[in-house]
Amino acid sequence: GRDAALRAGFILREQLAPRAAFDILYDGFMDRAHRTLTALVASVLGRDPGDPHMLHRAQGYLGQVLGFRVCREVLLRRLDVRTLAAQSIADEIADNITGSLRRELETAQ
Repeated sequence: GRDAALRAGFILREQLAPRAAFDILYDGFMDRAHRTLTALVASVLGRDPGDPHMLHRAQGYLGQVLGFRVCREVLLRRLDVRTLAAQSIADEIADNITGSLRRELETAQ
């Protein structure tokens, strides 16, 4: 709801123009979340989580999630609706990520 939108806005502002609060956010959860996602992606692909390509992949997947928050109003208007179904968005993101990982695994074979 409204609290989530305020938190997302705050985090986005810190991403775009880092101040002291960014260090708190990064040390508090961003670093751990990014490392966890990177390790998960690397594990699925049988790669080293320290590989820059894996960090880029994790960042891209986070971007999909953030895109729905940052560009929410565009999607609401395009769909001509007042709200978005969280489960539907989660399913779309999961399908995109699953498809991307599946294609990379198939290409590697």
